[in-house]
Amino acid sequence: MADCAFQAIEEMIKKMKEEVMSRQNISYPEQITVAGIYDVIAENLAEACRRQFGKLGHCACNKDKLNSDVTMDTFILLKTLREDNLISQQYADALFNELVVMKPELKEVVQKDRERGLV
Repeated sequence: MADCAFQAIEEMIKKMKEEVMSRQNISYPEQITVAGIYDVIAENLAEACRRQFGKLGHCACNKDKLNSDVTMDTFILLKTLREDNLISQQYADALFNELVVMKPELKEVVQKDRERGLV
């Protein structure tokens, strides 16, 4: 488990494609299209990581300008990455806190949802 949100999402997508390939008898992963929301959320999480920790040497995201339009989907996917053990709890907590800073208008709602185990 590497604490790189961008890499964790890439790993999650790879696993999803492998599952689809095995169930649907698809020969090549390139034949599977993934929803663009994963790219947007990967960029959101990478931006939160950069703001929290700076540019880390092991950062898998090579984009200079990242999306920072945080939505509830970002928090939901962050929880999924943690539950799938693709990132550590400490790293997930740091990203969660930075995402709240990036989108303060969601603070109240995401904190309540986190208490209920939704995000």
